[in-house]
Amino acid sequence: MPKRLILTCSPLLVSLFIYLGFRTDKTIVNQLFIYLVSIDVFHQIQFYLQTWIPLSGSFIYSLPEALWLFSVVLIAKNFHFKVLKRKIPSALVPLIYVLVLEILQGVHLTKGRFDWMDIEFALISFAVAMSFKNSPSRSVHLFQSGSRPILLFVGSFVLVVLSVVWH
Repeated sequence: MPKRLILTCSPLLVSLFIYLGFRTDKTIVNQLFIYLVSIDVFHQIQFYLQTWIPLSGSFIYSLPEALWLFSVVLIAKNFHFKVLKRKIPSALVPLIYVLVLEILQGVHLTKGRFDWMDIEFALISFAVAMSFKNSPSRSVHLFQSGSRPILLFVGSFVLVVLSVVWH
């Protein structure tokens, strides 16, 4: 398995582990898991994980988003798109998304709680992901590079939907 794929997927798996083990059963991903196993099995798994691996609130609530951001930036950093003839690095999109989401939470236009720790984790994960070398020597246009990069990039945003709290 290529190192880049492991480096991209591993943080997403850790994020999923945190969601399943430590977040509310109302998130869509946990609702799907409960559908597959049962609410009782889900709560037993959470009980054991929380007993064996006590995580602080920062890791439970800020780290999954930062891990997602890290992975998406790794996917997007070799690509760009054009707006008004200006080349925009695709890696900026997930960072801007996270920052705008925090601001919208801060002014109560969306559900969630504004948290400076989320912003700190996001900026650190963005910087770390950007520090990795690009595969190609130059940036390729996202929409002219074939369907795989677009599917990965757009598909990574679908993961965000899975973290939404189901009411």
